[in-house]
Parts: sequence; C-alpha cells; structure tokens
Amino acid sequence: MLKLAYITSMATGGLAGFNYDELVELHSLGVEVSLFITKYKAGPYMPPSSMPLHRVNPAGVAGRQLVHLLAAPVTYFRLFCEAVRTKTVQDFAIAQVWARIMRASSRDWIHCHWGDHKLYIGYYCHRLTGLPLSVTLHGYDLYANPNWGMFERALKACAQVITISEYNKELLIKKFGSLGERVKVIRLFTETVEDSHALDRSIKVLIVGGFHYRKGYDILLKAFKQLERTDIRLWIVGYKGPVDVAGLIKEMGLTDRVTLFGQVSDDVLKLLYTYCDIFCMPSRMDKDGVGEGLPVSLMEAMSYQKPIVSTYHTGIPELVPDILVAENDVDGLAKGLAHLADNPELRRKMGLRNRQIVLSRYNKDNVRSLLSALRVE
Repeated sequence: MLKLAYITSMATGGLAGFNYDELVELHSLGVEVSLFITKYKAGPYMPPSSMPLHRVNPAGVAGRQLVHLLAAPVTYFRLFCEAVRTKTVQDFAIAQVWARIMRASSRDWIHCHWGDHKLYIGYYCHRLTGLPLSVTLHGYDLYANPNWGMFERALKACAQVITISEYNKELLIKKFGSLGERVKVIRLFTETVEDSHALDRSIKVLIVGGFHYRKGYDILLKAFKQLERTDIRLWIVGYKGPVDVAGLIKEMGLTDRVTLFGQVSDDVLKLLYTYCDIFCMPSRMDKDGVGEGLPVSLMEAMSYQKPIVSTYHTGIPELVPDILVAENDVDGLAKGLAHLADNPELRRKMGLRNRQIVLSRYNKDNVRSLLSALRVE
C-alpha cells in the first residue's frame, strides 16, 4: 500500500472538485493519504474524514525552528541559506515541521497539487526526508508562477512532473527542456453519469431552513429512507446549526438520493424553488419547547406554485391547507410525499391553489397594514 503525503490548498473554500474526486479515487485504490494543507477554509468539498489532515500553524512553525536547528544544524543551515537566496524562507520553515510528520507517519512519496508554494514546500520536504517528489501542474503554474527560479529548481528535483494536457507538456519542455521523460500527461476525470436524464425524470423534494431540531430534518430523512425510491430526490438548503445533517445523511445511507447544498445565494435558491417539484417542511416543537412562528420558506415555495407537505404545527395550518401530518410522523410524511410524487396533476392543482393563497393573503398589502398599525390617531 502506498503511503502518500499529498500537499494542496483549500484557500477558496474546501478542496477543488477535481482534487476531491482524485483523493477519493486514490483512497478507493488502497492508497493511504495524509493531507498537508497550506491554506484552509471550509467549503463544499471537504476532505474525507479517513484522511489525516495537517494545517499550517504559524506560531507552531516559528516555535519549532530552534528545535530543528539543534537537531540537524548543518542541514538546517544549508537549506536555510538556499531559502534566503530563493526567497522561500516561509516555505522552508513549514517544510521543517511537515517533513518530521511525514517521517513519523512513514510516508513513501510526496505529491504536490499545484506548482507554487505547495511545490516549494514539497521540495524542502523532499530534501529533508529523501522521499520521492512529484507535482501536478495546471495553467496557472505555467503562466503566473509566483517564483520562477524556485519553480525550476523544484521541478528538477521531481521524480515525476504531471500536467493535464499535451499543450502544457510541450510548454514545459520548451521552458525547461531538461525535464525530458519525467513530464507525463495525466488528464483529469469526471464522474460519468450512466443516465444523464435521470435527474430530469426524478421528483425533486426541497427543504429550506437552518439545521435546527424544530425543522425536523431527521424525520424527513427517515421518511426518505422508508420510501426506498430512487425516483425521488431530496434537495437540502440551510445554514449550520446544532443538527448534523450531513452526518445523518451518511448514517442513513442516503448520499445517493440526497443533495446537501448548504447555504446558497438568493439567485441559486430561486432556481431551486423553480425546479423542485414538492416543498417539504416537517416542523415540530423544539426539545426546549420552542416552536416555529410561520416558516417563510413555506410562503416562498407556495409563491413558486409548489405543493406542500408539512405538519400540524403552530401557525402552519393557517397557511397550508394540505398535505399536513402530525409532528414526528415518519409514516405520514412518507405517504404524503409518495402520494404527491405519483400524482403530477394533483401537484399542479395544489401548486396553483397555493400561489393564489400567497397572492391574496401574503402580499405587500400586509406592509401597509403594518404602517397603519404604527400610526397613533
């Protein structure tokens, strides 16, 4: 089994999608991956929990330099001088810490994705550990590299230089001819959808709300689990809260039927309202007795002419005529969703009626009523 030290970045929020796909596929092939992340920010594609993740701790990096100097003064001083000449002292300092982690975890190989500071750090880790080094390069690396001198120095130290197109390979050889056979074209990949129209034919159920107990996410997911239907998909939009929605999806084995969007922009939310078929909000009383007022997302979905499945909870029956079930009623929720999924004409009629309810009772006239109430005669 290959034990790989994989250096990349999450600077823009999570891993790049192609990075994530590559790592998951490497794991499925039996590679033991340890991640070394230069910049960290959470985002849609988070590393699998099975992969140890090491981040840069500036205070820790600075504090460990004396230790490394005393442990190997000759090597440290020689590489430090090289770092000063190439203006990569920060990369050198980070490598001092990460190289020790790589040795302690018995890594076999260092691979860097991107040819900027990720590669410079990888270069120093290679010099400190003796492990073979490789890099995957994209267009940015070849056109806007922040340190051309260090880039060339690090490329010469690589056992393999991988790029994603023949054009990039020719450019590399033209700029750095001595690389020769070490340059390989390995193209990126994308998941192949067997039936590209399956999503169009499926019934899309949307829920929008914070990840709180009173929203009933666990009840909705249990209902989906009970349905065991591949023709009904669930779209989840919401912001972080105490309920681990992602964990529930994984625990129930629903990752192939549920899409967790997280928090989205207004424009994206409008698209999801437009293209969903059913809106569901299984609201209930919170554990501490806190209930909903009247979820705005229900009104929004109804304004988009969507049929609703919800619960007999607080003020919801004042807005939604049906389909309503008791709080925490998994069976009732599953039956309501299945009934609408199997009856497109009923969905159409309920959607038209719901839009009329919003237009007649939940419109801008209510703001005028507020203004009137604020006036003291």
